[in-house]
Amino acid sequence: MNDYCYCVVQSINKELLGIREEVDVHRKNPRDIRDDFATSGEAMLGLESSLYKWEWLFDITAAHLVILLYSYLEKTLKYIFKWYMDKKLITINYRNRKPIINYWLYNILNTDDETFENSQPYTYRVLNEARRMRNNFAHDNLEGVDLNNSDYVYTERKCDPTFKLIDFINSISEILYNVEKVFSP
Repeated sequence: MNDYCYCVVQSINKELLGIREEVDVHRKNPRDIRDDFATSGEAMLGLESSLYKWEWLFDITAAHLVILLYSYLEKTLKYIFKWYMDKKLITINYRNRKPIINYWLYNILNTDDETFENSQPYTYRVLNEARRMRNNFAHDNLEGVDLNNSDYVYTERKCDPTFKLIDFINSISEILYNVEKVFSP
């Protein structure tokens, strides 16, 4: 999953940087593009349209990768929770079922929301922000941002998480490492 995320991000970045370069070159030296029968202005409109599309793709890709990783963690914790319950390795102590990922995680680790937040504040924050992005995507928009009841079509939509994708990957690794320790003797 890490390699997939890295490859997607690198590909999008490469395309975005390339189109930004083309726009900058054309702004510095406007010219008619005779091969395409386009004037300088038409060429710039086309480049700017392409730039806008790649910037939007960059934003939705960031949200999609977070959602992919969050779904992976959710599915994994669900499976492990069920397996641990079947093997009687854990008991239900944490009863709050919302969000469900916390229910599984806190019961596996035999902890609660406050204790988890105090012991792993960064992981707690990244996990909660990833959940918000996932929920916003599922219920509101492709970028995974909260629009505060504004009109989706006319609102500037910018995905700007407070964490990097690698931070989320590291948080997932840390969570799964701690979950695995429950099974280890």
